[in-house]
Amino acid sequence: MELGATGDMLSSTRKRNLMLMKRVKYENKINCVLEDQLNKKTTRLTALSQYKHDNEAKHQEVLKNEIALRQQATWDAAEAKKQMEAMQKQLDIAEKRLSHHMEQETIRLKEEEIARDLKNKLKARNLKKMVALESLEKALHISHTFDTGKKIKRKKSSLSNAPPKAGDTALVSDTGGQKGTTPDGHITSNAHAMEQIGKLRVAITSKGTKFGTKLGILNDLFSALDVNGNGAVIKEDFLCAMERVGLKSNKQSSLNALVDALDVDGDGDVSFVELCDGLMRRMQQAKEKHADDMRRQRERREKAAKKKKR
Repeated sequence: MELGATGDMLSSTRKRNLMLMKRVKYENKINCVLEDQLNKKTTRLTALSQYKHDNEAKHQEVLKNEIALRQQATWDAAEAKKQMEAMQKQLDIAEKRLSHHMEQETIRLKEEEIARDLKNKLKARNLKKMVALESLEKALHISHTFDTGKKIKRKKSSLSNAPPKAGDTALVSDTGGQKGTTPDGHITSNAHAMEQIGKLRVAITSKGTKFGTKLGILNDLFSALDVNGNGAVIKEDFLCAMERVGLKSNKQSSLNALVDALDVDGDGDVSFVELCDGLMRRMQQAKEKHADDMRRQRERREKAAKKKKR
């Protein structure tokens, strides 16, 4: 009985040992699986840690770059602001310069307009003066003729006895002592002036008197009437003297207009320099016109000669 009981115990013990061994094997297998899972999880955790570390490094780098970019942007903004301020200052200066230029341009245009008006007025005044001088030359029988190399037959002049023409602006009368409409007491009391008036009257009525002689007598007459010594006489004295010389007009206003036109600067005086300058200018114009006429005649003769040769 004891042996049988011992065999049963051994058998049961053996069974328990087998069960325990199976259980140990199963637990070892489970432990291997768990260890494998643990190793995988450890590897994954290590990879996640490395990824996190790399991401943190990248984030720090990005953050550092962003901070640097923000700082650079701040500096660029400050620099741009300075440049904008400098450009604004330059723009203000340019606007001031433009405004000043526009003001100067406006002033220049006004000055040009004033100068143009003065030029037009001077041109009209000179034209009026030339017309007056032409009338004065007709009255003084001044004619600008030039020798063409041929003998010119001169007709006998009857200027002192010729009747007045209706188209003349100023004419020569046949009496020398006729009084004008202006008071001439100042002139009649001036013996030198009366002497020059008589000489000028004779020079006008004489056919052979040259332009220079008449101009010299006019100069002496101006000197006699020039009480201030400034080379000019008042218009009333000049008008009275011209009437005493023998210059008359169909209308008294024509002679007054002639004297007014000779008063170039409008100061109420007639300057001998202005009168002489105008007469000399008219003579120069006559010379130029004569030269042009001679040139045209020469060209026509040359063309006619070429045609004959052909």
